[in-house]
Amino acid sequence: MHAIRYFIVLLCLVLIQSFIGFNMYGVMMWILTEDCGFSDWAAGFIFGGFSCCVAVYGFFMGPFVDKMGIQKTFLFQLCFSTLGKIIMVFTLHPVAVCAALFGPLSLGASVSHSIGSISIQRYVPDRHRDLCFSIRYAVMNVGAIASSFVVDAFRLHVDSPFSWMSKWSFYIACWACLNVIPLFLILIGIRDVEVDGDWNVQPTSFEQPQILDKFKETIKNSMFRRFVLVSVGLVGAASVFVYDYSLYPLYMKRAPFPVDNPELMPFMWFLSIDPFIVVILSLVIGLLVHRFQWDIYWMIISGTLLGATAPFFMMFTQYWGVVIFISIAAVGESIWSPLLERYICKFTEKGKEGVFFGTMGIIKTLASLVTSSGGGLLLGLFCRAAHECSRGIWIWFIAGLLALSSPLFLLATMKWTRIRDSEVPYEKLQVELDEIKEEKT
Repeated sequence: MHAIRYFIVLLCLVLIQSFIGFNMYGVMMWILTEDCGFSDWAAGFIFGGFSCCVAVYGFFMGPFVDKMGIQKTFLFQLCFSTLGKIIMVFTLHPVAVCAALFGPLSLGASVSHSIGSISIQRYVPDRHRDLCFSIRYAVMNVGAIASSFVVDAFRLHVDSPFSWMSKWSFYIACWACLNVIPLFLILIGIRDVEVDGDWNVQPTSFEQPQILDKFKETIKNSMFRRFVLVSVGLVGAASVFVYDYSLYPLYMKRAPFPVDNPELMPFMWFLSIDPFIVVILSLVIGLLVHRFQWDIYWMIISGTLLGATAPFFMMFTQYWGVVIFISIAAVGESIWSPLLERYICKFTEKGKEGVFFGTMGIIKTLASLVTSSGGGLLLGLFCRAAHECSRGIWIWFIAGLLALSSPLFLLATMKWTRIRDSEVPYEKLQVELDEIKEEKT
């Protein structure tokens, strides 16, 4: 099968999995507070703990991802995510929900981001990866667009048709059944191959050392240590779009917006603004970076600085402020998030990407842990209920200060965190030069 067809199958897989994932985790805070009976702070801490498990598992699963290959890793992810959904279909008891979140769901999610990025690295020649990472990111956000409408439609108009099954259990059952589609795509269209500069398919050619040796070798790499520093610095920036599914749903139901019944407002539809903007801008920015060879590090700083201003607009407690918050956050995300994946790929050796991409989960982990648990604590302090939310604006002021820490950190540590082309390993640089020569010929 021609390599471009592998890439197309990968995009279809990304679309359906992102649609299922956004629908699943977009309602998790409601399940934890309404069905399981947890407090805001406890629900936020549990949701943050789930994200922490995803990153910890992802870090240690990195070498296994490299060893298993693309197809087996996708199957691994699908099996465990389906198992977690099945547990929550039959019961939403607090113990069972926590077991599903910290067990199979987090284990399945731990490899999802890394294997998607590694697949791009295998299926796409190096000179096209800037654009293809942006295309993948845009397709992922198409799934988010659709999910935002589905969540609100289900919340307002759908109930479980079975007396023994709660509303949200029925909701999860629908997405568990939909996992048949990615299974079909994985079996027929995903293979462990790589491509050359002309999009010709070749068998994987890199050596596969022992998993423990690979792990030790990678963490001793100076590039790896520097990227860990970048990951820690980006925690504040990553927290901005974590708010969409941890803090935003509960805040919007309680904040004193000028409307008679906030419960009936389809406020999750507002979130569809984010992926609409990301779909368009990520492609445009990918094309511009590919065409003009802009410095990726400065683009990441620019995107995080712009996104950091977004939470301050939520302090106005008006729907236009919500729209501006989501729009600016989306523009910032479109700039820095897809380019970060390219930033990793440019400086990793083939066959050793798993640990690097697993480390990128540190960003989402720390961001989710800080945002979810801290957001739950802030809700408890400043916005406990609809009639006790007059000081809710302080939540977003603190969130904005946290987000501003990322661009300031990257500027202050530029000496160590910025990796220049002169530091690219010679073998990798030579491959890129050969591809450019072939393209000119």
